[in-house]
Amino acid sequence: MATESNSEVEKCDEVDRISDLPDSLLCHILSFLQTKQTVATATLSTRWKPVWTMVPSLDFQDTAERQQNQGDNHGNNDLNMMFTQFVCRVLALREPVPLKKFRLLLSPYYFIDPTHLHTWISYAIGHHVEEIHLFRVRTRSQPLELPPSLFSCKSLKTLMVHGDIIVNCPSSIHLPNLLCLGLLRIKYTDEESFHRLLTGSPNLLKLIVWRYQQDNMISFKISHPTLRLFFFDNQVQDPRFRLELNAPSLKHLLLWDRNCHGYLLHDVTNIIQANMFNLCEHGNFCNCMLKLLSVLPNVQSLTLRYNKPLGPGFYLPMFNNLRSLQLKVKCCKWQILLNLLQSAHNLETLTLNKMDIEGPHESCWIEPQEVPKCLESRLQSFYFVRFSFLDHELELVKYILKNAQVLKTMGIHNGVSNWEKEFFFRWEMLDFPRASTSTQLLSNASPSLMPSTNCNVSTSIFFNASPAAHPSVIPSAGFTNTGPPSPTLPSVAISASIAWQSLSKELFFFMVELYLGIEIVLF
Repeated sequence: MATESNSEVEKCDEVDRISDLPDSLLCHILSFLQTKQTVATATLSTRWKPVWTMVPSLDFQDTAERQQNQGDNHGNNDLNMMFTQFVCRVLALREPVPLKKFRLLLSPYYFIDPTHLHTWISYAIGHHVEEIHLFRVRTRSQPLELPPSLFSCKSLKTLMVHGDIIVNCPSSIHLPNLLCLGLLRIKYTDEESFHRLLTGSPNLLKLIVWRYQQDNMISFKISHPTLRLFFFDNQVQDPRFRLELNAPSLKHLLLWDRNCHGYLLHDVTNIIQANMFNLCEHGNFCNCMLKLLSVLPNVQSLTLRYNKPLGPGFYLPMFNNLRSLQLKVKCCKWQILLNLLQSAHNLETLTLNKMDIEGPHESCWIEPQEVPKCLESRLQSFYFVRFSFLDHELELVKYILKNAQVLKTMGIHNGVSNWEKEFFFRWEMLDFPRASTSTQLLSNASPSLMPSTNCNVSTSIFFNASPAAHPSVIPSAGFTNTGPPSPTLPSVAISASIAWQSLSKELFFFMVELYLGIEIVLF
């Protein structure tokens, strides 16, 4: 009986459960791989031999092979031919099933014949392709020109072109189902090609434009009734630059710009999320920033990044719908924070992210005469990234704890590795007045230090915390009093990571134990 049982187990172990899956499921699994890998599965068994021919995606990547043979022209020519033959043979052997995705990545060492590119794109279009991704690493040769047939593909939903590619749109463009368009560091024959491409995509929802220096563009005119998301990255410094945007359905706006000027935004009051990264240093920066913010009265989530401090007398419009605010600033250039707090009465989440900790440490915080309304009734979460233990930073933390009446979480990420300052800062925070009545104790998913309290306090405080992490309840621990009882000595939990187990830190805590007459419990 035992022998029969063992043989049955061995037979079960030999069963190829993956091969027993239906073709549709196997094809779906293989669609996440490069085509070179999917074709290789034909050697597994007879069962697998025809499966790759029915996979609904094609992903051809030439980059890896070319990088290994940069200096060998003869070898590169051979690899060029091998790659071309591989693509052509795959297309010839593939079953005539609909194609959801066609992806082509070309290295700078692959010199493609335009007729081959047109043939491959025409194959994808003929098989009702829904997504096309074309990427070519920039070369010194002529850029690839997109075939005219691409601009009349009725099934196309996503088009992403990136790199050494030029867009020369025909006079007539018909892309009725195109929803997402990405134009990343490419060239245009002229500005009209860009405008015709948008006009010929009547149902476009997402537009991503990433400029580069030789794109032949100065003025961008974007007027689209259905556009929901617009991302624009302009790293080209040109005083002639203009962008005119008219998008009544726009919900998400992301701008990364070195100029900050040249923007004309019309009918964009429905924007609910805005990320504005302005890296310019010119003297008219404040006016440009104010002009951009003034057209966002209904924004709910706002992220601002800038390098230049905003001058005095900078008044913002009211943001009555703003719920989440994140400032990404250089060290000691966040004077705008008070203006934003006073303009956002319903703010619930505030994140101050210092992108560096270098530079002059002038004061950035002046306590206002009146407490902002958002602190009195709305603010629930505050995060300070790259906290440097500067006096004005401490004052800001004190002020928020003292006045934020419904604050639930405070996350502090240290910008400097100074565990001694960190220890005394956490100890000092126990005496900070707090207005919140919440007693919820939370921690982040992966903190390196996470103190909390096991006494009756109002706010959870995270150290080395990340606002993106999901909070979870942590256990309480505490100081165990080894000396005479002290009525003023509170119990406090300290969670320590392995990094805290160095000899110098242990010596420091030992000295604190002797001085305070307590035992510090590390876990």
